[in-house]
Amino acid sequence: MDPAERDRYLSVIEQRCLTGRNGAVWQRENVAARERAGETRSQALHGMLADYLEHMHAGAPVHTWEL
Repeated sequence: MDPAERDRYLSVIEQRCLTGRNGAVWQRENVAARERAGETRSQALHGMLADYLEHMHAGAPVHTWEL
């Protein structure tokens, strides 16, 4: 494996450990924030999925995603 590629992936794993945020944590936090803002559960879930797809296609690691 190319050292640069290895370091990139290991860095992502390290940052997920340090921040405590992975995809599942981000999803739960996003839905909870939306519900606190007044959205119904259904609206919050749909909105989270739309945000998730947008972030996913941008290619940034999940631990860097804003809620």
